[in-house]
Amino acid sequence: MDYLKGLNVIILSLLLILTGCFGMLSDDEEDSVEAESTDDTTTVTATLTAQDIADAMILASNSPPKISVKAFDFTDDDDDGYPVITKNSWAFTGQYSCVDELDMLDEDGNNIGETLEEQRESIDEALGEDRYRHLANLVEVGDCILYFDFLSVDPDGDAMTKGIDTDFDGIIDVPITPNFGVTMVSVDNSTVKKIFNGLSDAPCSQIDVAFIAIDEHGASTAEFMHFIGYGSCELNDDDDEDDNNLDFFTFSAADGPGADGAAIVTMDSGYDLIWSDITIMASVDGSPTVSVVQCAEGEYENCWSSSDSETDYWNVGEAILIDTSCTSVCTVTITITDDEGVIFDTVMVDVE
Repeated sequence: MDYLKGLNVIILSLLLILTGCFGMLSDDEEDSVEAESTDDTTTVTATLTAQDIADAMILASNSPPKISVKAFDFTDDDDDGYPVITKNSWAFTGQYSCVDELDMLDEDGNNIGETLEEQRESIDEALGEDRYRHLANLVEVGDCILYFDFLSVDPDGDAMTKGIDTDFDGIIDVPITPNFGVTMVSVDNSTVKKIFNGLSDAPCSQIDVAFIAIDEHGASTAEFMHFIGYGSCELNDDDDEDDNNLDFFTFSAADGPGADGAAIVTMDSGYDLIWSDITIMASVDGSPTVSVVQCAEGEYENCWSSSDSETDYWNVGEAILIDTSCTSVCTVTITITDDEGVIFDTVMVDVE
């Protein structure tokens, strides 16, 4: 690669000499060279200026930025000697955790801040002078925070633009200012997915993003990063090994606007749940809990319907509308279970 780069520089230097950029053109000539190609049907004239060639020389000798993210081995073994996460080429570069209302409070119960500057000050105060973490963007309830340690440099000393691409479209979604250090990035919880672990899904979750760096001359590089959900792979020693996995599911509820007795329930964290494997239960003002069935086409009373009814799964960030028999102000308790009655989560909401 260095040999080819050197060869490009030599060739472009010769072009500069031939086009008079080193003073060989007369005063009457433009600082450019024209190349004309003619055949029986077309005539094409291209003008190559000294600046064009100078820019080309810079690009030919320019080195892309370098980035390196620390990787960790989170692989563990259960009692049978089989790894919870099968070893593979996707090394985890850190962990993530999703925040709720309590996580937005400091030790004294005060909100950590509504702006990025306030949240950065709260983090600095909590860590003290001996430790430092860079918070890249604003954190809101329901977001998941990625924690990682990285290094970056441009070998030519060029200015860099770098940051996290959350949806792999090649565009930086979360800019990162420092060139190194422990960093916290807040992403939407819809990026959470369950790990594909060889031939089956593991009881773990992960978030995948891309780290992109671009220098001022357009040279770029990218590195994929994989984050594992904090505590999402823990297995207990009891016979029921799925209980720890249930802790990863969280749901929230709100009053359904414009509909009497309706509640909106959203999956805030977890992984895809098959609708046929889910049972939704509701209790109004302490009445016996009853099962709520999925609404048939054209029906909207005493049933539930999804905002994304075209899929077979309940995804993170997806909301369902649950209609109850409440005709005034009521407190509705909603319980989501699997097909065996194991509870994923229970939420309460006042509806009217």
